[in-house]
Amino acid sequence: LDSFWTEAIFANAMDSINRMRHCLPGISATSPELPALHELWNLAHAFAQKVALLPHKALTQIAGSLDMLLPDLNQTPNQLNPSTIRTVGQALDFLATITKPDCLSRLTDPASASLLVVDDEDGARQFITSALQLAGLKNECAESPARALAMLKSSRASLIFPDVGLPQMNAFEPVAQVREVQPF
Repeated sequence: LDSFWTEAIFANAMDSINRMRHCLPGISATSPELPALHELWNLAHAFAQKVALLPHKALTQIAGSLDMLLPDLNQTPNQLNPSTIRTVGQALDFLATITKPDCLSRLTDPASASLLVVDDEDGARQFITSALQLAGLKNECAESPARALAMLKSSRASLIFPDVGLPQMNAFEPVAQVREVQPF
């Protein structure tokens, strides 16, 4: 891919991400708006297709994971809940961060990373881990912060995907404990 197309894709990346963010209020409504969910899926799919042309595996895999999560949510919109919607929003925030070329150049191959998904909702864990697996990312999951901390004592995680609204404690409380187990 020549530099013209690479620059064009990066130039439009934030616009694409912002258009996806614009769909979130519609799917966050008390009765989720299915057209907003379908539009989000279409936008995520188009974005994933574009970035797949770039030589940045990390960006391709994260965009691909989001692209793979959204068809499942479109087929089973009853799985939409605050946790799932938060995960989609956080994925968009992460994409906005790593879409900057200077950030991408510092990222390593995501296939070498080990991810840990922490969520008390079985459906959310299944959706997230399935999307990550389809994107070729190794991951494990834990249903509670206590289980995650126990897992981290015996294995290292490159990235942790916590649900911020866990009933036992929010995801921010065990950060100090995680840093004790696995200093960064």
